[in-house]
Amino acid sequence: MDAGHSYCLIRQADGELARLTERSLPVGVLPDEDFHEGAVELSPGDTLVVYSDGLIEAPAGGMEELEVEPEISSATSAEEVVSRLMSRMPTRPVDDITVVALRRL
Repeated sequence: MDAGHSYCLIRQADGELARLTERSLPVGVLPDEDFHEGAVELSPGDTLVVYSDGLIEAPAGGMEELEVEPEISSATSAEEVVSRLMSRMPTRPVDDITVVALRRL
């Protein structure tokens, strides 16, 4: 479940990108919202990348969503994913920006 934030990608060990299959509204939008759970197992070498909307919705200096995928695809480590994405951001962003990358060894 992505809790309404579709900003999740999995970079598989072979370099292919995949998205989470289950999506939902943001938590708290509707009091009786049914959430659909899903499960993804990361294989060795896979990297889960989760980022906040501040990365791509910043009014000045943010990235376009299409620009995120090539940065993730060509990175060789979880640390490099975060470094590449954050290096594209302005020094003083207007919105919060969070990037988390987890790689299964």
